[in-house]
Amino acid sequence: MDIRLEAAFDVIKYQQTLINQRDLLEAWLNESLQYSNYGGTFKITPQLMVFVKLLVDNHYQASVIIDEYNTPILVENLQEFLETLLEIYATVTNEYYVKFQELRKKRNVKDLVGWGEES
Repeated sequence: MDIRLEAAFDVIKYQQTLINQRDLLEAWLNESLQYSNYGGTFKITPQLMVFVKLLVDNHYQASVIIDEYNTPILVENLQEFLETLLEIYATVTNEYYVKFQELRKKRNVKDLVGWGEES
């Protein structure tokens, strides 16, 4: 096979593998930012945290929050709920950052394949 053609295939394999690994990492992020409590499942987003913080700042101790499946869930302790959301979000996004930086350093298909297994 022509060396240039082989090099082109190597680049294409690398790019596709990198895209696949990024997709897997993003799926891990989305799954890790799910929080189940009070009989509901919540997707932890900055918007949810700001909303709960607004409720806490306005002296609400409990409130109904709509979960990921549009189910109304009574959260009885908003301050505790907010603290848990913040802790999970900070932990997960910091780990995501580290994993993403590691992924960016991988320069060949061999390094990319199996990358997430040791992390």
